[in-house]
Amino acid sequence: MEVLPSLVFASLILLGLIPASIARQKGHAILPWWIYGSVLFVVALPHAILLRATPEANMPEDQSRKQCPYCAEWMPWEDDTCPACRLHLYQPGLDGPEDYSHHNVSAH
Repeated sequence: MEVLPSLVFASLILLGLIPASIARQKGHAILPWWIYGSVLFVVALPHAILLRATPEANMPEDQSRKQCPYCAEWMPWEDDTCPACRLHLYQPGLDGPEDYSHHNVSAH
């Protein structure tokens, strides 16, 4: 009779690994999801499945690429213009202050 509670407890701990591993693949911390999945497996599993991936989860492993802030496509680190959307990536430290002289500003 003492085996049943420990078997249920061990099963819950192992079941908690399922939503935790799904959340980990999407870039979230594994420990809170493991606890959440162990305590509320029925709620945590669909939550983990519907969870959106963090931007860090989609980052390439080799770190030689960066993400365009305009279209979110990955591009080579050394490029200044995105090959997907063709927009120049403005970098204040390298490009200097942005030139607003071409903007049409009406005086009031």
